[in-house]
Amino acid sequence: LKWPVLTNEEFAKIRRMDLPGLKVGALPILFRVTRGERGCAVLVGGIYAEHGGYRVRVADTVGAGDAFAAAFLHGLGAGWSAAQIAEFSNRLGAVVASRAGAIPAWTLEDCKRLGSTSIESGKK
Repeated sequence: LKWPVLTNEEFAKIRRMDLPGLKVGALPILFRVTRGERGCAVLVGGIYAEHGGYRVRVADTVGAGDAFAAAFLHGLGAGWSAAQIAEFSNRLGAVVASRAGAIPAWTLEDCKRLGSTSIESGKK
């Protein structure tokens, strides 16, 4: 399974390109844009979703991106919506970043303890 992983800047550049025949519908049906502490944007099956991420005290960023990718794949395999995938991927990435080491121990309860407020949305 291959899909593009884009930075915010790369995604913005693609959206600004004036290429004949390129429309939003022509973009891949599956992609993710990681934004670090600012969360992510995902496109799954043509459905676009953004999530603002979670504020944590960062101990070690090594492994956070891999954890995000694993959560993303888990959500895909489970048939979750784009919004659910984005939210859980951000939760797990944040939990891993808040701990030392590339593969720290974590549980689903750790993810749930982050609460229901994301940085960007500010909604409960």
